[in-house]
Amino acid sequence: MTEPHTLTPAAPALTGKCFNCEAPHAVLYFDPPYAPFHLCPECFRRHALYDAAYGQLELLIRESVAAWISVWGETFRRPDLGERFRHMAEVFDGEEAAQHEARTRTVHIQPPMNAEQCREALECIERTRAPVLAQLAALEEGA
Repeated sequence: MTEPHTLTPAAPALTGKCFNCEAPHAVLYFDPPYAPFHLCPECFRRHALYDAAYGQLELLIRESVAAWISVWGETFRRPDLGERFRHMAEVFDGEEAAQHEARTRTVHIQPPMNAEQCREALECIERTRAPVLAQLAALEEGA
């Protein structure tokens, strides 16, 4: 009979508290170059989605930079891409903040609906609900 396996830093437990939300019964997740950590199903889905999004962004940036270098490579031997991307990120953050402010301002200046407007909105929802539910049922039957 062999000895039971003992936990060492090289062999963490398969389950534990979630690294993000501390939910119990999270499973082990390996994300090189980071140490293994535990994620619950919800945080795992979010982490995988972020990984996919940032992976796609990196691929698009690589392709764009390669195309840019093919045109401008002779002029700029070694551009400081890190500095340019930091500057672009600051510009994007400012633009996104301004857009968020404009959206929030629009929501705050709209007056609340009166009873008649609420009734009309509910009637509109009811009119559109039945066809949408029929389409959903047809899609589920076809699957």
